[in-house]
Amino acid sequence: MSLRNLFVRNEKVADAVALEAKTRHSKNDIACDTAELRELITKWTQNEGWEFENFADFIELIGVKTPVKLSEYNEKNASFKCITALGTEISISLLFGDWIDFCSQISVTDGEETRHYITNTNSEKGKSVPQVTLQSRNIKRGGKELNSYYCEYFCHRTLKLDDTYTLKVEIDEPNMYEKKSGIFVLRNCEDIEEYLLGLDNSLVVAKVYEKMMELLNFSNEDISKCGKILISYIETVNEEERVRGKIFLTNGRMQEYAILKNGETFHVFKDGDWKYLSDSGIRIVYIEKMKHYVFSITGSEECITTANPSEIMKRVKEGISELLKFVR
Repeated sequence: MSLRNLFVRNEKVADAVALEAKTRHSKNDIACDTAELRELITKWTQNEGWEFENFADFIELIGVKTPVKLSEYNEKNASFKCITALGTEISISLLFGDWIDFCSQISVTDGEETRHYITNTNSEKGKSVPQVTLQSRNIKRGGKELNSYYCEYFCHRTLKLDDTYTLKVEIDEPNMYEKKSGIFVLRNCEDIEEYLLGLDNSLVVAKVYEKMMELLNFSNEDISKCGKILISYIETVNEEERVRGKIFLTNGRMQEYAILKNGETFHVFKDGDWKYLSDSGIRIVYIEKMKHYVFSITGSEECITTANPSEIMKRVKEGISELLKFVR
C-alpha cells in the first residue's frame, strides 16, 4: 500500500474523504461471524465516541475495501481475520485508547507487512469525522525485519538483519516545532525503507548516512536544524552489544563517529574519548579527562603472549587521530 496518506496535512481534504465514507456505510458493510466479535468492534468504536457503523469508515481509511467479512476472533490479542470486498485475506487487531495518554489503534497485517494506525476521537458529535494516522510499519522480508515509527517530530527505524546485526536510524525533524508545508523527515518513506531492506551485514554506516540524506533531500541547513541524527550499526555477541559503526550528530555537529574496517572498530567522541575493538580480542579505551588508557586482550595464551602492545597502540592511535577530525 502507498504511504502517500501517511500524514494528512490538509484537514479539509481529510474531512471530505471521511465524510464521504461515513455517508455511504451501513451495518451491512461489516459482517461478523459471532456476537463476541461484533461486541468487540462496538466497544472499540464507542470507546472514542463513535458507532459500530463507523468501523467501516476506519478500515476504508487504512486501505481496506468494504463490505468485509470478519471471523476467527482471537480474544487474547483482539484480532480477527478479514475478507475484503476484493476477496483478499488480511488480519486486523484493535487496541483501546485510554482518553488521556493513548489513542485507540487499529492494525492491519497483509502478507509480510503490518501497519499500525491511531484513530481520532468523536469530540464534536455531528461535526467530527473518522480520521487515521499511520504511526508505525513493520516489514519482514528475506529473514530481515524493519520496524519504522513515524511522527511529525521524528522518525525512528530499526533494521534487524539477523540475530547478530542491527541497524538503527533515528532522525529528528528539522526545526520540529516550526510550522511547515510538510514533514521533511517523512519524505520518500517507501524508497527509504526499500533501500534499508536491501542492505546486508557488509553495510558501511557512512554510506547509509549519505544515502539517507540524499533520499530525504536534506540540505546542510536542514541537517544543522536537526536536534539528532543517529545511525548506529550494532553487533550482538553472547548478549553483549558492540557498536561497529556510528554517526551521531546534534544540530549538525558530530558527537560520535565509529567505523568498522577489516574487523576493527575505531570509535571517537567529541570530548576526545575513544575506543578500539578488534575481532582478535583486543580492546582499548581512552578517557581524555583522566589521560587514562585501558588495554585488554582476550584469547588463547599464544594470542596474549605474542601480542605487542606498543606496536598495537601506535597503529591504533594513528587510526584514531584520523577520525578525531570528524568530531572537532
